Amino acid sequence: MPARHEADMLGVVARRHSLAGTMFHWSITAQIIQESPIPLLLLPAEY
Repeated sequence: MPARHEADMLGVVARRHSLAGTMFHWSITAQIIQESPIPLLLLPAEY
């Protein structure tokens, strides 16, 4: 069972998809956006 925290906001660093992720539409970031009950702060990763 996942740990429960009383957070007001979640910060997420969004990275580009890998080749396999692009082919199979894996996106953890998209899943977090869809399922998060709290506001998110999305930040782009620097390469």
